[in-house]
Amino acid sequence: MGEFDFYISKNGYLIIPEYNIKYLINFNESSIPSMPEAVEASVRVAGRDGDVPLNTTYEPMSFVIVCYTDDNLSIEEKVENEFKINAFLNSIKNRTKKFAIEKDNKFYNVKYNAVLTTINYPAHLKFSIPFKSSESYAKDVNEKEIIGNSSKDSNTINSVGAVFTIKGPATTPIISLNDYSMEYSTSILDGARIEIDSNKSTVIHINSDGIKTNVMKYYNHQFPKIEKGTNKLKILSGVDDATQVSVKWRDLKL
Repeated sequence: MGEFDFYISKNGYLIIPEYNIKYLINFNESSIPSMPEAVEASVRVAGRDGDVPLNTTYEPMSFVIVCYTDDNLSIEEKVENEFKINAFLNSIKNRTKKFAIEKDNKFYNVKYNAVLTTINYPAHLKFSIPFKSSESYAKDVNEKEIIGNSSKDSNTINSVGAVFTIKGPATTPIISLNDYSMEYSTSILDGARIEIDSNKSTVIHINSDGIKTNVMKYYNHQFPKIEKGTNKLKILSGVDDATQVSVKWRDLKL
């Protein structure tokens, strides 16, 4: 989920890509939001069937994620893990970051709230991380995909990255997204593919054995984003079999 700063994966891990963090979550000890909390406004108006709330507000939510590092860590590895989690939390004390729950397709804008609690066990570390949503409700993540030479509407409240995939065989393929031309200056063999991630600004070649290689030197460094608002996205490719080209992204919705 490259467009999010950190997230809870479908298999129950806290993932923070920028700091190379992957910790197993204890859901029994955690209190993680699943839906907004509605609170009636204090002002009410008279209605035919009794008083009616003038409006409903949605309160920001405080929550805690409790997670564990791997077992059998050395003292040095424990120190390194503490440094990484503190560096991440310090980066969001004064500004929000996007947090997602992958299995629910929900995301929140959150800040680090209160104090991190760390317990140093003989073989691992336990973190209790307090957060607070800065927005009043959760938002939806709507996955989209275009396969081949086609078009599709996007409607997102924030700009987002996309992952463009070109499968081999292909000779110096060029694909375009609206006004952007993405050019790869060498061949892709049958069974291999390249993935252009415009959120991470990376170009990776993956061969038939699954081995990944950075191939930026063959690429023209175009990393188009899906712009905020409503847009029609159009994909064109010079690949003989257009179905070998696809683009995936996630619209962020209210």
